[in-house]
Amino acid sequence: MVGEHGESEVFLWSRVNIGGVPLETFCEGCPKKCLSEERPRIEEAVRRSAYHIIEAKGYTNFGVSLAVLRIAEAVLRGEGSVLTVSALMQGEYGVEDLCLSAPCVVGGGGIERIVEMPLSEEEKEALLRSAQIIRSSLESTFS
Repeated sequence: MVGEHGESEVFLWSRVNIGGVPLETFCEGCPKKCLSEERPRIEEAVRRSAYHIIEAKGYTNFGVSLAVLRIAEAVLRGEGSVLTVSALMQGEYGVEDLCLSAPCVVGGGGIERIVEMPLSEEEKEALLRSAQIIRSSLESTFS
């Protein structure tokens, strides 16, 4: 997932694979034909997951803590791991001067590079919409 962490986050279904086989190709051979039916339900469940956790526990600090721990490990160990973190876009994915979530190589120096993956046209459009939502929110907050 890339973009905003929230309602406009973008699911990169075109990048999902099972055993190295693209999801769409894998599902073509499956008799269940559930991918097109389940995709919207999965997306909504993920978008709403924080609300369900807050409803059940009152907070989401354990998940956030685990994410911070994983990022800190990558930096302290100089791992060069690919993690989805917020990074300043400088033309990647067609976005300029805005921080949003994207896969990045994280190592001893923090973000070492942004991994720009090929996206479907639908995903590109959704990511640009997500970026605009973030930008609009920043402008209304700081104007």
